Amino acid sequence: MAPPLSTAPTASPPGAARARFGMTRLKGRSRFGKSGEYAIVGVFGLLLLIAPTFAVLGALTHGFVGTPRAVFTWSNITGVFSSGYVTPIKNTLLLGAVAATICTILALVLAWILIRVPLRGQRVWSLAIVIPAAVSPLVVALSWLALFAPHAGVVNGVWQQWFGHDFANAYTLQAAIAVMVISYTPFAYLFIEGGVRNLAIDQEEAGRVHGASIRRTFIKVVVPALRDHIVVTWILTFVLAIQTFAVPALLLDPVGIPTMATAMYRAIELGQGTPNQAAALAVLLFIPGLVAAVVHTWRLRQYTSVGVGSTRVGHVHQALPRWIVWGAKIVLPLYVAVAVVVPIAALVLSSFLRFPTTVIHGSDLSLSHYATVFNDPLFGDSMQHTLLLVVGGATLGTALALVLGYIAVRGASPVTRSFSRFSSVFALAMPNFALAFGFLFFFTAVPFLRGTTSSLVTIGVLLTFTFVSLGIRLVSSGIAQLPRADEEAARVSGANVVMRFRRVLIPSLTPVLISVWRAIAIAMTIELNLVVLFYKNNSITLSVYTYLTEQGRPIGDTYAAGVMQLLFVLAVVAIVTAGEQAFRASRTRTRLRSGG
Repeated sequence: MAPPLSTAPTASPPGAARARFGMTRLKGRSRFGKSGEYAIVGVFGLLLLIAPTFAVLGALTHGFVGTPRAVFTWSNITGVFSSGYVTPIKNTLLLGAVAATICTILALVLAWILIRVPLRGQRVWSLAIVIPAAVSPLVVALSWLALFAPHAGVVNGVWQQWFGHDFANAYTLQAAIAVMVISYTPFAYLFIEGGVRNLAIDQEEAGRVHGASIRRTFIKVVVPALRDHIVVTWILTFVLAIQTFAVPALLLDPVGIPTMATAMYRAIELGQGTPNQAAALAVLLFIPGLVAAVVHTWRLRQYTSVGVGSTRVGHVHQALPRWIVWGAKIVLPLYVAVAVVVPIAALVLSSFLRFPTTVIHGSDLSLSHYATVFNDPLFGDSMQHTLLLVVGGATLGTALALVLGYIAVRGASPVTRSFSRFSSVFALAMPNFALAFGFLFFFTAVPFLRGTTSSLVTIGVLLTFTFVSLGIRLVSSGIAQLPRADEEAARVSGANVVMRFRRVLIPSLTPVLISVWRAIAIAMTIELNLVVLFYKNNSITLSVYTYLTEQGRPIGDTYAAGVMQLLFVLAVVAIVTAGEQAFRASRTRTRLRSGG
C-alpha cells in the first residue's frame, strides 16, 4: 500500500544548502554573540577614549603623566586663557568659523544644484566636486603660494605686468580661509548631500505655486528642512578647520600670525611653551568634536526623509527659470576651475621653474628641483614608508571597518549597535592634531611604549585607528542594503561567523570594501596632522617630507615634492579603480555564464 500523501513542504537536502556556501560538512551554529560584540566594541571604545583621556590628564598635570615629577595643577587650563595663547585661540576660532560657514553654504548650494537642476553629466560633476578631498591641505597651500606668493606667484606676476602691483598675498588670514574652503568644501558636500537628496520636492513646488521665488523658497523651505544637517555639517567642518596644521604653518606662521595648531607644535618641537599647556589646547579642540558627535547621533539617527509620506525624493528636477540653469552651468565649472584646475596647474608649472619669477621664459623651465628631490635619500625612504603604511594600514582598516560596520547594523545587542554607530561618528569628529597630543602623552605614560613612539608600526596603528571610521560608515550603509536571506540561510546551514563573512558578506560587499580601502589609503597618504609629532628619519612619510622641504630649502623643491605626493595619490586611485573595474567585469561575465 502506498504511503499517504503529505501536504507539508519538502525540506531541501542538507547537502544542497551546504554546497551553496562551499561547506563540506555541517558545522555547529555560531554567531557573534553578545559577549563577542561587547568585547570588540568595548576594545574599540577604550581605544577611542585613550587620546582624549590622556590629553585631559596632561592638561591637569605639571610634567608628563606617569613620571615621578608629574603633579596635579589647574594652571595649564587657566594659563591658556591668560597667557600668550589668547591670540592663537582667537585666530583659530575666526578661521574655523568663517571657513565652516563658507564651506557649508557652498556645499548646500552645490548639492541643491546637482540634485534639483537638470544638467548633463551630474555624476561627473559630483565626482569633480569631491576631488579636492584627495588633495592634502598642505599641497593646496603650496598651490596657493604658487599662485599668490608676494612678487613671485603666477597670478601676481601677470597682475604686476598689467597693473604694477600684486593681486593678492598668500600670507594672510584671507588666503588661509580660502585654502581651507577649497580643502573642506568636498567634506561639507559629502556631509550634506544625503540630506538634500532625501528632501522631498513637494514643499518646494508648493511654495513656487503660491508665487514664492527660487530664493525665497530656498531660504524658507529648503534651509529650515535641512537645519539638522546644516548644523552638523558646520560643526564637523569647523572641527576640520581649527585642527589644521599645514595651512597656518605655511601661510600664517611665517608672518607671525599664530594659531592653536602651530602654538601646540612649537610647544612640543621647539620648546616655546610647555607640553602641558599644549595638552590644554588639545582639550579645547576636542570639545566641538564631541558636540558634533552627540548632535549627529541623536538628532539625525532616525532621519529618513524630510517630506514625510512623499516618494518624490532624490534627483527630482523642477521647472526652473533659464537663468537658474545657466547659472548652474557657470557655477559648477567655475568651482572646479578655482578649486582644482588652476591651483594644480600653477603648482606643476612652478615646480619646473629654476627660481620664482614674474616673467616666465622657456629657459626658466628645468627639472632641477625634481632631480634634487629624487637624489635625496629621505625622499626614497618617505615613498617606501608611505607605501607600507598605505598597503598595511588600509588593509587592516578595511577589515576592522567590516567587523565594526557589521556590528553596527546586524549586532545582536541594541547597545552594541548604538555604540558602534556613535563610535564611528565620534572617531570621525575628533581632531587628528588633538588626538596626536593625547597619544603622545599616552606613550610617554606607559614605560614599555616610550621607545616605540616614532616607529613605523606605531604610526601605522594610529593612522588605521584614526581613519577606520571612514570605512565603518560606508560598510554600514552597504550591509544595511543587503537582504538577510542568504546570511540567515548560511547560518541555518551551519556556517560559522567566519564562513558567513567569507562566503556571503565579503563577495556581496566587495565593491564597498574596495571603496573603503581606497578612502583609507588616500587619507593615510595625505595625513600630516598626526604624523608630524611622531615621525623620525626611520618613519618619515611623504607628507612630512613635503612639509620639511619648505624649511630652509628652495621653494621649487617643495613644489616638486608636492607634485610627487599628488602623483602618488593619483597612482593609488588609478590602480584601485582599475582593480575595481576588473572585478565588476569579471562578476558580470560570471553572471552571464550562470544565466546562460
